[in-house]
Amino acid sequence: MNSPRAVPRLTKGQRLAVLAVTSEACRWSYRAVGQRARAEAVSALRAVSVDPVVLGACLGNALIMLQHAGVPAARGLVDLYRAAGADEEVAAAIVVSQQRSSTGGPA
Repeated sequence: MNSPRAVPRLTKGQRLAVLAVTSEACRWSYRAVGQRARAEAVSALRAVSVDPVVLGACLGNALIMLQHAGVPAARGLVDLYRAAGADEEVAAAIVVSQQRSSTGGPA
């Protein structure tokens, strides 16, 4: 199995976009999950950012919430970020980095 690439260094603009996308996704996660609402939610996220690295960072954080913190509501966030075009490799790198840092390994 290939190791995921290193966690990318985000620019200040990308870090701000991660916050904005996360905020927008959380707002949508409390709404109805029908197909129309899902399409609107994906459009709303993409209106904030279409950068796959930004969306991938959001996805990585949501995967950590789901897998390691057991936050069931994160499942909807994971689905939204993926549908919006998140970079899966960025997300995987963030998850691996978190796993390593929580076990005392190199991040």
